[in-house]
Amino acid sequence: MTALIFVSCSGEGSKTQEELIEEAYPYITNNNESLDIIKFEDKGFKLLREYKSVEELPPLLSSYHGIYNKKDYELRFYENHDLALSNGAEDAKIVTGKEGIVTGDVPWEDGEKDRRRCGRPPGQPHSGCNYTSKYGDFVIFNNVVVMCEGKDIMESRLTCSNLLSLLNGAE
Repeated sequence: MTALIFVSCSGEGSKTQEELIEEAYPYITNNNESLDIIKFEDKGFKLLREYKSVEELPPLLSSYHGIYNKKDYELRFYENHDLALSNGAEDAKIVTGKEGIVTGDVPWEDGEKDRRRCGRPPGQPHSGCNYTSKYGDFVIFNNVVVMCEGKDIMESRLTCSNLLSLLNGAE
């Protein structure tokens, strides 16, 4: 967050909010390292669930739901960065952000309930629920699509950065 404030106050007023977010918390990182769930767990990621029906979302190899620092994440592992960037990004776009499909005709049912949050407008009864995506955005980190909890892109990218900063240079 400090980096974003510094950049936004550094006299570069011509940058859009999206450009500032990208500068502080990049959408794509590739240092040619192949990651697996063990590398995340070694850094403090708490695995809650492994999704079993990955064959329904080719070329996905494995997918997990877990938490780090009290924030939810979904990690989708691909054979390489290019597959994560192409297929993985397309699949993640569908279920993240303000327009994310999280109920009804979802593209992949495994983990559907983990990807949504219940929001109630003021005055709405307890039983009423407007489901929105729990993940405001996602990033591509090497061979992994990382969907991160957040109400919007900025919050989600910060959440992603908190976890992924631990993995930079991890062997």
